[in-house]
Amino acid sequence: MARFNAQPLRGARSFLDLRELRAVPQDFGAEWAAEKRPRGLLKPALDIRSNYEFVARLEANMAAWLTGEGIDGALSAAVLPEVLRDPGFSASRNDDGLTHIRHAVVMHRNDGAGPPFEILVRADVWVKARHVPAGANQVIPAEVVREELLCTIVDMEDDAEIGDLMRAYLDMVAEFGPLKSARTLTRLIVFLGDPRALGSQNAPENWRNELKELCRAFDADVQFHRGPKFTDTASDKVTHVVRFEPYSGEEPRTTRGGEIEHTKIDARSIDYSDIFDQIALALVNIEDEAESSAFEPRALEPGEQVFHRKRGRSGKFDLFDEGADTACSHRVGFVRFHNSDKAIKGFRRRYTNFEDSWMRHCSKYPDCGMYAVFCPDRNEASMD
Repeated sequence: MARFNAQPLRGARSFLDLRELRAVPQDFGAEWAAEKRPRGLLKPALDIRSNYEFVARLEANMAAWLTGEGIDGALSAAVLPEVLRDPGFSASRNDDGLTHIRHAVVMHRNDGAGPPFEILVRADVWVKARHVPAGANQVIPAEVVREELLCTIVDMEDDAEIGDLMRAYLDMVAEFGPLKSARTLTRLIVFLGDPRALGSQNAPENWRNELKELCRAFDADVQFHRGPKFTDTASDKVTHVVRFEPYSGEEPRTTRGGEIEHTKIDARSIDYSDIFDQIALALVNIEDEAESSAFEPRALEPGEQVFHRKRGRSGKFDLFDEGADTACSHRVGFVRFHNSDKAIKGFRRRYTNFEDSWMRHCSKYPDCGMYAVFCPDRNEASMD
């Protein structure tokens, strides 16, 4: 059987997918070692017979960090599986003959049963590949020779520190290299003006390259027009325009004369970091709006049951497929499901009369990802 070839994970869509605490696996080490279709790059770099003791060491390091922040260290048993099994960022590179693999994930705050703030968790592992020592005839399985854990508190309430989080992302991209070529980018964003010429403070000389990489994280290519005036029509491929004000040019329009969504940023005498933060937030809002508009919101009929699978990830809410009237193949029933605030927000966007108590999940969770919405019939509603 061919070995599953996991791919690197890059991009804002997966990186900004804030993960919520799930039930602690009974034996995560054994489950993960036997996993056949891993999402990140670390598991494919190891073997079934590899030594997985490093997982316990990472968990102990995380427990110590949580305790130091005044949080129950036992939560590490729930957080670490998210980092290793379902990362939001996954990359690898050669490091002196070892494979340096990084997994990163942002954990959602949970005031009731978890951390009261978001946490960026980064696990770095150096793996020595399977090999046969000189003079021996026995294969040594791939082994972890070093591991590091870094946790950083971030405030994502109302996207307060979205700029800082995306800076951390760009630092990782700079270290491990970009993934996408211009041919894979599906959007085009135009920047009009020059913040340095407008007196922005601390704007680096390579600000164009930095914003280019930021936009690439959101699947967008970029064009820069300094001006001083912009009177041209823009390509129909342009999805958004960012204008550094004051700008004396006309409002950009498509070749058909249509208006283009734009963001205006007053760049005079403000710090470049504020400009970066505003652009990062604008890109997040563009992403969320594009993803949430795939299906027209509608009302559920009394007694209607719709089964959904996640089809993508947004920074603030889960995204689901069109839905079906048939469930998964487990046939073990669906139970009420309340430990996913992002799923609830996603269904609120899909169904105009949705109530939180209507959300269900296959009872095989977390091994099955099938969600459902059960709208009560009129008799049930009247009994409530």
